[in-house]
Order: sequence, then structure tokens, then C-alpha cells
Amino acid sequence: MKRLVLDLDGVPFEVTFPAAGGPWPFLLEVQNLRESCRAGHLNNFGVGESPSLTVVLDNGGRRAAARIGRPLRARADVYEGADRYFGGYVSALQYGRQITLTIEA
Repeated sequence: MKRLVLDLDGVPFEVTFPAAGGPWPFLLEVQNLRESCRAGHLNNFGVGESPSLTVVLDNGGRRAAARIGRPLRARADVYEGADRYFGGYVSALQYGRQITLTIEA
């Protein structure tokens, strides 16, 4: 099962799916990994794009927002079991009933 580990000022903060039974069960969704594909015959298509991944957290009662604050540029790693699935930095945030984090390599 996947889990998200954010580096919040040097302190690892692990977010899990509710079924995993972790202390911070805010993780709702880990979307597909996106990578750019250069099309050589098209100018500027796919240039400057980094691999990225979007993660969605449950923010009911603003509990997740209170815990993570504004982690822009924070290190973020997504694990599948013991293996690191994807690692990068938080590049975008969207707050609401859910928090959407975009992580770029």
C-alpha cells in the first residue's frame, strides 16, 4: 500500500490511507505518474517538463492543513511498501475539503 512522507522542516511526516492504520490517515489518492515525452518534430512540445505525481489528502475539519501547513518546496516521497515509488518536491498546493499536492522530480 502506498504512503506519503513529507519532510516538514527536517521532521518526516508520514501520511497513509485510512485502511493502513497509520497515525495520520489523510491519504485519499495517489494519481498516476506523469512523464513528458519529447516529440522531435514539434517545436517546444514537452520541453522543460519534469516527471510529476499528484496526491490528494482528506482535509476534513482542516486537520491535514493544520498538520502540514504550506509545504511548498518540501521534500516528498511516495512509497509502495518499503520501496520508494517516486520522490520530488511539492510544487503546487490546492486547499479545500481536500488538499491536492503536486510533486515534481
